Amino acid sequence: MKGKLENQKFIDKNVGNLINLFIIAKKSIRKKPNFNIKINKVIVLKLDSIGDAILSLPMIKRIKDETGAKIIVGCAKENHFVFKNQPFIDNITVFNTKSLKSIISNIRKLKKEHADVCIDTGQSSNISAIIANYVGKTSVGFKKTKKSLRDRIYSSSLTINPLIHMSENYISLLKVIGLKDVKNSRLIRIRLERNILNEASKKFKFLKGKQKIVGLHLWDVLPYKKIREEEKIKIIDYLVNKKKLVVITGSDKESVFVKNTIRKIKDKSKIIDLSGKINTEELVYVISKLNLFIALDGGPMHIAASMNTPVISIFGHDLPSKYKPLTRKSAIIYKNTHHEEYTKATGKRHPESFNSNCLDTIYAEDILKSMNGLKL
Repeated sequence: MKGKLENQKFIDKNVGNLINLFIIAKKSIRKKPNFNIKINKVIVLKLDSIGDAILSLPMIKRIKDETGAKIIVGCAKENHFVFKNQPFIDNITVFNTKSLKSIISNIRKLKKEHADVCIDTGQSSNISAIIANYVGKTSVGFKKTKKSLRDRIYSSSLTINPLIHMSENYISLLKVIGLKDVKNSRLIRIRLERNILNEASKKFKFLKGKQKIVGLHLWDVLPYKKIREEEKIKIIDYLVNKKKLVVITGSDKESVFVKNTIRKIKDKSKIIDLSGKINTEELVYVISKLNLFIALDGGPMHIAASMNTPVISIFGHDLPSKYKPLTRKSAIIYKNTHHEEYTKATGKRHPESFNSNCLDTIYAEDILKSMNGLKL
C-alpha cells in the first residue's frame, strides 16, 4: 500500500510537472479566459477522497441553482456513491484511477462535452489539474501551499484558507467563475437507491432493536492517527457496561487492528465487528441508523454528518476549523492547539502533526465526557 502510494506521488510530481511545463508554454500565447459568459455546462472533478466529496456537494448544487447548467462529475470508484442519485447532478463519469486505459477513455469522453468550465476540487494533484485544463474551455482549481507549476495551468486559481471550513473553500471557487460564493454550512444527504436500502435492512437486522447503538471508527493504519490501545478498550468496556450495542467499522487493513483490540475485551456479547466486511453504501446505511458515532477525522465522520447522525469527532493532524463535521449534533475533541497557532502564523500544517504521538493526549474520559454532553 505504502509503496503504491509513493509510486503514485512520484509519477504525479515528476511526469505531471513535465506536462505542466508544456501546458504553461502553450497557454502563454492564448487569450485571457472570459468568465462573464453564460455557463451552460460544467465539469467537476473529484478523483479521490470520500469526505471531501461529501463536502463538495453544496458547491455543486449551488452551481446548478445559480446557472441551471448541465453538471457532469468526474469521480473515482471509491466516492461514486456520494454523487450518485443527487438530482442536481446530470451525468457522472467514474474513473478507475488504477487503469491508464480507463483514465484516457474518460478524459476523451469528458472532452467531448465541450464544457464551459472544469472545476478541479483536488488540493494537490498534478494529474487532476492537467485533466481539468484539457477537458474544459476554462479551468479553475486550488493553489498548492508551496508554489507549484500546477497553479499556473489553471485559467484561474484560488488559495485554500485553512481557517475556514473546506466546504466553504469549495464554494469560494465559484466567485472565480463569476458566481456568488454565499457560504452554506449544511451538508447534503447521501441518497441510497431503494434496492440497496431494502437489502441493507434485511442484512443488518440488529439495527432495528430498541437498545441504543454506538458506532466506533477509532482505528487507522496511519501512525499519526492512532489512539492509544488502552483508551479504546476503556471506551468499549464503558459502553458494554452501560448496555449499549457497540458497532465497529473500518477498512480491510484496519480490521486487523480492530480484531487485536476486541481480543482484549472481556465481555464481547455487545460488540458487532463490521470492519472489512461491508461496502461503502452499506456503511452509509449502518451509520444512518446509529444513535451515536465516535470517529477519527475522515470520510466516515463526514458520512455521519451528512446523514444527521450525532457524531463525536477526534482531530489530531488536521484542524477542526477546516474539517469539523457540519451538523448541530456533534462534539469535537482536539488538543493540539499549537498546531492551529502554527497554521495561523504560516498558513502551513504543523510538521509535528505527522508524528506517531499525535493523538496520545486523547483519553477515554475526553470522549465519554463529550458523549454525556450529547445526552445519548
